[in-house]
Amino acid sequence: PIAAPVREKREKRGKRAAAEPQETDTEVVVIHVLARQPGGFPGDALLKIFQACDVRHGEMDIFHRHEQEKGQGPLQFSVANVTRPGTFDIGTMDQLHLPGLSFFLRLPGPSRPLEAFDCMLETARVVVRNLDGELQDESHSVFTTQTAEHCRQRIREFVHRNSRARRSQLMRSTAGTCSRSPAACESRPSTR
Repeated sequence: PIAAPVREKREKRGKRAAAEPQETDTEVVVIHVLARQPGGFPGDALLKIFQACDVRHGEMDIFHRHEQEKGQGPLQFSVANVTRPGTFDIGTMDQLHLPGLSFFLRLPGPSRPLEAFDCMLETARVVVRNLDGELQDESHSVFTTQTAEHCRQRIREFVHRNSRARRSQLMRSTAGTCSRSPAACESRPSTR
């Protein structure tokens, strides 16, 4: 009898905590592009597409696209090889044939996450159109218009959760820094 109310309070507290954004809240949006041909994507052709789309080989031996030209500004998205360990040997890229690519956008990250997602999706579509590939979602199901909208909604929700968390964190960090408490300001008579 006594345990039930305690359990209910804990459950309510747990639900409230789950609804509150965490400082470590992260999200990764993934699009796979798989080659339809058994030979895979020719590495030299991928390099040309990546160069045209300003996707550059970099950290962790994978490709990255930044918000500004020539690899400047915040990271928009990255591209990994679907075969382990997921890296690209840039020195032998022109000799490689790859079965597929994994495009991924990590949040928080880009300053304009929806724009970064659309850029990632368009780059993936360029590979599909030019090299006979197939778009798939993170669970390897066919990537549809509805899937794209679902990804955009996930990004919007992430941004909303984290903007709430930042506001809440800002409020906590500035609490007590005011020389007068709001209550003291309200109780003071008006001087008008």
